[in-house]
Amino acid sequence: HWIYDNYLHDSGGEGMYLGSTGSLGRDAYHYPNVSTSVYPQPILMGDIHVYNNIIYHTGRTGIQLNGQDHGQSSIHDNNIRQCGYEYNPSQGAGIALGDLSGNDSVYNNFIDSCYFNSFYSLAANGYVIVENNHFGVSGSTEGRANPEKNANILLRGRRGAIAANAAIPNNVNFILKNNTVGPSTANVDVVVYDDGNFINPVGDTLCNTGDPAKLVNTPNV
Repeated sequence: HWIYDNYLHDSGGEGMYLGSTGSLGRDAYHYPNVSTSVYPQPILMGDIHVYNNIIYHTGRTGIQLNGQDHGQSSIHDNNIRQCGYEYNPSQGAGIALGDLSGNDSVYNNFIDSCYFNSFYSLAANGYVIVENNHFGVSGSTEGRANPEKNANILLRGRRGAIAANAAIPNNVNFILKNNTVGPSTANVDVVVYDDGNFINPVGDTLCNTGDPAKLVNTPNV
């Protein structure tokens, strides 16, 4: 699946919302007049390639990708600016990899003026390669700062709820190469933390051009 050569602007929500943030089937659905709840899992996907798009002035995230169970996906050569004018403290990233993401490459993107992190990943399996991107201002858009204080890049293993599902791999390698960053409201370039014991630090690299990167690791990583 290929999504390319689009100009998307002034959206009330995400510029692109690909897959479901409910990919794990944790969201309850209540049928009328039925006392029990069901937890449907959306159809999963894979081999998604998003490139050569201009995304400007979105209420939430520029590009969000979730719910992959096969293949390799990529997000590259996109220009993404001014994300998050909804001013929700937990929204407004440039690119986000959500539930059940993994085996993804994110490269050659220009991202600037995001109310949340310029890039974040909640990947749960495989690898995430982040290479040759420019992450500009993070944690602020249109002169308004996010009160939560955001780094340019946020990497985390997915939440502990996944741990109960043995069918889901529980490790991910993050590889960062040759990315440049602008100012962030947290004054931190990269935050790596883990609340599900999924981040595997073996082979993780950070090669930031320009000034030495400010990297924060939380406990258990």
